[in-house]
Amino acid sequence: MPITTPTLTMSTELVTVPLVTTYQYSRASDDTCTLARVTFRDDQHCGRGEGSPFESFFDADTAEASAALKSAAALVKEGKPPNEIIDQSRNMPVKNAIEAAWFDFTAKRTGISVRDQLGVQVPEQQIVMTTISMGDQRTVEAELERTAAHPMLKLKLGSDNDVDRIRITRRHRPDARLVVDVNGGWDLAALERILPALHETDVEMIEQPLPPTSDSDLASFESPIPLVADESFSVAEDLDRLVRLYDGVNVKLDKCGGLTAALACIEDAQDRGMRIMVGCLPASSLSTAVGMHAVIAAEWVDLDNHLWLRQDVEPSIGYSNGLVYAPESELWG
Repeated sequence: MPITTPTLTMSTELVTVPLVTTYQYSRASDDTCTLARVTFRDDQHCGRGEGSPFESFFDADTAEASAALKSAAALVKEGKPPNEIIDQSRNMPVKNAIEAAWFDFTAKRTGISVRDQLGVQVPEQQIVMTTISMGDQRTVEAELERTAAHPMLKLKLGSDNDVDRIRITRRHRPDARLVVDVNGGWDLAALERILPALHETDVEMIEQPLPPTSDSDLASFESPIPLVADESFSVAEDLDRLVRLYDGVNVKLDKCGGLTAALACIEDAQDRGMRIMVGCLPASSLSTAVGMHAVIAAEWVDLDNHLWLRQDVEPSIGYSNGLVYAPESELWG
């Protein structure tokens, strides 16, 4: 009897998902996000992955992501191995989606979890930041009331009323761990002016205070609060430049091109003595599940991405009051 090999197929889609509330920060304001989704299938198994080509974050638009997805699917149809396609992909959110789907498919097919494939630890539960977006006092106070039981807050800054919002936040939540994310919305003078209020309110980290074009202004600046690069950092090659300017880096799967690259970036950054944050862009529980495989060495974890969506995938990841739980294999990995 002849032996037949199961046919591997790759399907892709770009979906636009409405957000629960407006995602407002110093550079932009968004009500939806577009997600690149990839599925690998054979006769018995299915693996899913997702990337977030968030247009207000990346220079490239979603048309580039769409073209990259179609090209990858055509290569799979021609019989090219997925690992080679992943290695050659240059669109980082799409690369992330393809690699995540391939990891999930391999785990489902072999019965070996992604954590065992990679030899990584995934915590049973993880404190994650809860993002408080920019808004007027009433909006901020409503968000603080809604998240009163969440242990760690990330306050978006970069507006004219930053100091007021910092003090309102601390007044409502004297118990919370507090970090701020400026998304490059200040210049050096603003950082120096606002720093005393941050110190006074026990802010423990400042994310991307200046735009990437002004990174060099930090060369002679000494901050009593750690500075973490986000928009200024994408891939490991950025580290040699940033180690002189920042105390740490925000590693995002969509910036560096997937879980494998994220783990390598974390190791490289630690070798340079830099502190680690694992972050996200708005996306579903599929992305949160992958991100949980990269958090074990992180000092700060920002994986609340699935909470921004009106429509999450099923099954969704376990979450309660600022705690994310290890993903079940039915979801991913």
